[in-house]
Formats: sequence, structure tokens, C-alpha cells
Amino acid sequence: MTRWTFTTRSNSFSKIDIAPVRRSWLAEQTLADIQHQQLIADGSPIDAAEIFDIQIVDSESDEIVIEGDLRNGINTAAMHDAGVFRVCGSVGDYAGCSLRGGTLLVEGNAADFLGAPLGTKKSGMSRGEIIVRGDAGNYAGHRMRRGTITIAGSAGDFLAASMVAGTIGVGGTFGRSPCVGMRRGTTILPKANLDMFASEKSPDTEKSTYTAANLYRPVFFSLFQGELMRSVVSQLGGETVHRIRADRRVDGQGEILFPAR
Repeated sequence: MTRWTFTTRSNSFSKIDIAPVRRSWLAEQTLADIQHQQLIADGSPIDAAEIFDIQIVDSESDEIVIEGDLRNGINTAAMHDAGVFRVCGSVGDYAGCSLRGGTLLVEGNAADFLGAPLGTKKSGMSRGEIIVRGDAGNYAGHRMRRGTITIAGSAGDFLAASMVAGTIGVGGTFGRSPCVGMRRGTTILPKANLDMFASEKSPDTEKSTYTAANLYRPVFFSLFQGELMRSVVSQLGGETVHRIRADRRVDGQGEILFPAR
């Protein structure tokens, strides 16, 4: 097993595509190959060694570590499939896009489209886990198909938009139109209340986005093993919660869980 450590160098780029840095490719390359791998920075190719100081060591498990801030990096951990991809800072748009397995751990904040589809792919993350210890931007979990996203802080607009399945937990506040287009899956929102879901309707049919709330006892919460997700769940304040279904406009059966108070 191997640990690949990428320490960010000072640079003035506004956008760097990190998609080529993935475990399945790294495992077949020498250090020199990785250093000369071309990334796209502000539209131009540049060797990875110009962006990162790269080290490879033996490890008990496969792990990719980004030391330093990567908020100008897009597609971080794209299609990650096994082991841990850890970022000791913040990340830009499309982190964990089309994730296929393993864990993406972001110690800072994540920008827009966390766990969303990569490029022209139709589906977002399909399995695995994304953990963000800070905040996330708009469209977190967009078109998510399976897996778990846990956000300790707040999330932006259109959380879980067009979600197909999976679980999302957000410890903090969230923006407008959560779970729009949601078909299945579970979204856990300890900071939500009934008033937040009362007025969302289709302008064409006047059909409400959300069903009426009912009381529900989610026994599956005991299956969560992650410390951060357990912390989010604990904020619900009891064994019984409110549950509503979304999105009715697409005959969705996804559930939104929030405190029964």
C-alpha cells in the first residue's frame, strides 16, 4: 500500500484541474511519471511538479494527501475509488465528482457541486463517502446516486438537487430550494423547520414540492458509524423526527428528516 503526498506550492493560478490525480492512475506510475503528469491550469498544460512537491512512501493503506489549500483546484478526487483522499485545507468546485468508492475527507470548506457528476457524466457520486469539516457551496450532492455526504457546517442553495439515492447530512444551515428534483434518498437537516418547506410550489401546476410532515422514528440511524454523521444525527434532538417527501413534482420518494419541534 502507498501514501502519495502532494504539498501545494505557491502559485497565482485561478483554476487548476486536479482530476488526473487519482489512486487508480497513481498506483501504476513512478515518482518521475507523476511529477511530469500535465494538469490544466487556467487553460494551459503544466507539470504537476510545478504545482506540488510530491512524495511517495509505503503505508498500511492507500492514501492520497493534499497538504495545503486547494480552493483553486477543481475536480479534486474525481472518480476516487478506494482508500482515503484527504485534503488538509479547502477545495474548489466539483470535489468528489462521480466518486466511486473510498473516502474524500476535506478538512476545510468545499465550493459548489460537491459529489456532482464529472464533466458530461449523468450521475454524481455512486458509492463511497465524502466528509467536509467546514461548509459546502451550492448544489452539494447534485445527481448523487449512492453513498454518503456529511457536511459539518452549512450548505448553499439547491442541496441534494436531482438526487437519485444516498444519504446527505448537514450540521449547519442551508440555502434555498433544498432537494428540488429529488427522487429517492435521505437528507438529514437538524437546522430545518416546517416553515422552510411550506411555500415551494411549481409555478406551472401549483403542485407543492414537499408533502406534509409526519412523525417518524428512523431506526436506521444506529447503522451510521462515522463520528461526524453521528454528530449531525444527534442534533435532531430525539428518536422521533419530522419527515417529508420530495420532490412531488417528479413523483419523488426521497425523504427529508428534521427535528420534531
